[in-house]
Amino acid sequence: IVIRFEQEFRMTNNGSEDLVHLKIKYLCKRDYSIKSFELDKTENSDKKIKINGKIEEDEILFFIETGDDRRTKILTTNGRNIFLPESLIHLIIQRQPAKGSIYVASLLNVMNLTVDTVQVITEDIIPVKIGLNVRSAYKFRVGQRVLWGMEDGTIVKKEFAKGITYYKQSENIVKEPEDRILFDYTKPPFFSSNILIPYAEEVNSMKVKIEGFKLDPAIYENGLVKLKDDELTIVRGTTDNLENAGHKVPVENAVLKKYIKPDEWVKSDNEAINHTGLVYARARGNDAYKLTVYLTGYVYNLVRTNPLFILSDSETFLKTLQGDFLEKAVMLASYARAAGLPTRLVGGLVYLNGHFFFHVWNEVWFDKWIPVDPTFDQFPADATHIPLVEGNLKDIVSILENLKNIKIKVMEVS
Repeated sequence: IVIRFEQEFRMTNNGSEDLVHLKIKYLCKRDYSIKSFELDKTENSDKKIKINGKIEEDEILFFIETGDDRRTKILTTNGRNIFLPESLIHLIIQRQPAKGSIYVASLLNVMNLTVDTVQVITEDIIPVKIGLNVRSAYKFRVGQRVLWGMEDGTIVKKEFAKGITYYKQSENIVKEPEDRILFDYTKPPFFSSNILIPYAEEVNSMKVKIEGFKLDPAIYENGLVKLKDDELTIVRGTTDNLENAGHKVPVENAVLKKYIKPDEWVKSDNEAINHTGLVYARARGNDAYKLTVYLTGYVYNLVRTNPLFILSDSETFLKTLQGDFLEKAVMLASYARAAGLPTRLVGGLVYLNGHFFFHVWNEVWFDKWIPVDPTFDQFPADATHIPLVEGNLKDIVSILENLKNIKIKVMEVS
C-alpha cells in the first residue's frame, strides 16, 4: 500500500517568511503499519533535507541528508507496529469505530524522528451528503490534533491546536489564487426528519413547518412554493404543459434581466461556456424546455463528484471538471444564461436518507420559477427541496451559520 502526499505552505518567524515544500511517500504493509518511507523538505529553495527510512525486525533505520551532511539514526520498535496518521486512520475506519471509542497506537513523527504512543479518540461520526449519497465522516482526536476521515479512510481535514487547518485538495485546485472562499463541506448542519420518506424522488407535495429561520416571502413569488405563516407547501411541477408550451430562448424580459446576466460565479460570458450554451440551444431549436431537459442530464454527467473545500466559479471549474452540488448548480446556470434562459441559484434543504441536508439547486423561468436539480438529475425537482434563499453562490452559502438554529417538521407528504 503506497501513500503519498505533498504540501506547500508559508511560515512566518521573527518577521521573515519561509516557503516550505514537503513531499512524503510511505510504503505500508497490509495492516497499514509502515514498511518504509521517503521525505523531501525544501525551505526557500536552498534549505533541503531528505530522509529515507525502513523498518527491519525491531528497528527503524533512518538515512538523513542535509546539504553535504549525511548521517543515520536507529530507533527500536520493541516489536510494535508503527503507523503514520494517514495509515492509522484508514485502519480504524475499516473497523467501523463507535463514537467515543479509543484506539492506542505507535505513531512515527517523521519530522522529529521519534515514535510516540498516542490515543486516537473517535469524537464524532456525522452524515455528509456527497452527490446522491450520504457518507459517514469521522472526527478523530489524536493528541492536540483533530483529523477528519471519510468512509474510504481518506483524511480530508487536519485541525491543529494553533488554529491551523489543512484541507485535502488536488494539486491543480490548490494552485489557484489565494483569495478564494473556503467551503467546509464537513460543517453544514443536518437535521433528522420526523418522518421517514421512502422514494423521496417521487414526492409530489410536501408541507413543512420552519422555525428558527426568517423566511422571505419574495423568494416564493411566481413559484411552486407557497408560504403561510411559518409553513411552506411545496408542489412538484409537471412537464405536461411545459413540453408543448413553445417557450423559446433567448427570453426578452427586462424584469428577468438579472437572471440572464453573468455574475461573479456564473461566468456565462466566458467564451467557451457562452459558445456551448448557444450551440446546445440551437441544436434544440431554441426550445427552452428541451434545453433544460438536456442541460440537467448533461451537467449531472459532466461534474466528477469530488466535493471541494473552496467555492469555484464556472470558469475555474472547466480546468478540473470536479465538484459537487455547488458546481453543478453554477454550471447549469452558466450554460442556461448563455442561451438566454433566466436561471437562478436557490439554497435550502433537501431530504436524503432520513435527514435534511444543506443543498443548492436551480430554478428556471417558464412564466413561473420551476426547480431543476442537476445533482439529482431532476427536472422538475422533487418536492423535498425546501428553498430558503436565492442569490449568488456566496450569498447562499453565507446562510450556513443561520441554519444551525433551524427546526423543521414535516407536516404532510404525498
